[in-house]
Amino acid sequence: MAIYAIISNGIVQNKVLADAAEDLSSFPEVCPISDDALVDIGWTFSDGVFTAPPPAPVDPATAALDIRTQRNRLLTMRVDPIVMNALRWADLTAEQQEEVATYRSALLDITDQAGFPTNITWPEVPAFAR
Repeated sequence: MAIYAIISNGIVQNKVLADAAEDLSSFPEVCPISDDALVDIGWTFSDGVFTAPPPAPVDPATAALDIRTQRNRLLTMRVDPIVMNALRWADLTAEQQEEVATYRSALLDITDQAGFPTNITWPEVPAFAR
């Protein structure tokens, strides 16, 4: 058994598992795919080489929403449980409190980065909060 790409007009239309290429003789073009190859539907095939399609353009509004959602999740999961709990906050050293405050500010300011929303640098989580 082997995996074969079904190709039409130079584009992979499907992938199938078959005993031999002869079993797929009803298709116009068939090419075996090696077990370690990352080939998928929509890839091009030319001169025996599979090529991934170019990445879809990034919609800035969608990217901004994704970044804000991830930022909010980090605030909710990593920062708020420390900052909003007086006992946990009191257990931190002054240095750790400053690290959390700096991390929180950096998360909140992520939308102010020059590359936002397509090229940002995430702040590093304080080591004790990982």
